[in-house]
Amino acid sequence: MKKEKKPSVLIVDDQLGVRMLLSEAFSLECFEVDTAASGEEALELLKTSHPDVLFLDLKMPKKDGMYVFSQLKKMEYKGFIVLMTGMETVDVNIDVDYVLSKPFDIDYAIKILHQLLNIKSEEKYLS
Repeated sequence: MKKEKKPSVLIVDDQLGVRMLLSEAFSLECFEVDTAASGEEALELLKTSHPDVLFLDLKMPKKDGMYVFSQLKKMEYKGFIVLMTGMETVDVNIDVDYVLSKPFDIDYAIKILHQLLNIKSEEKYLS
């Protein structure tokens, strides 16, 4: 009997507290979770892993979320992207699946994750 792979999430944020909070909450929801503290670290992880959902902080030192996002397109990343930001508005026109404003309610973040993965499940059965 083939064991079904758990949906995976990569959390990219330079704030340890955010990474820990999301990681713990998503793990309790039975997701496989990886974290990265920087854009550079995230891009290294993405060379070998292909998470179903990427929670990406927009504002980070050095290689920020916009830089990572531009590289995802070149890498042909196929997963969902949730952009996390503390800014009131995001002026850039980018194709992400959801913009999550900081500070956020953890239950809301979990709800978004489940909604995105339900879309993926529906697409799998429709194709």
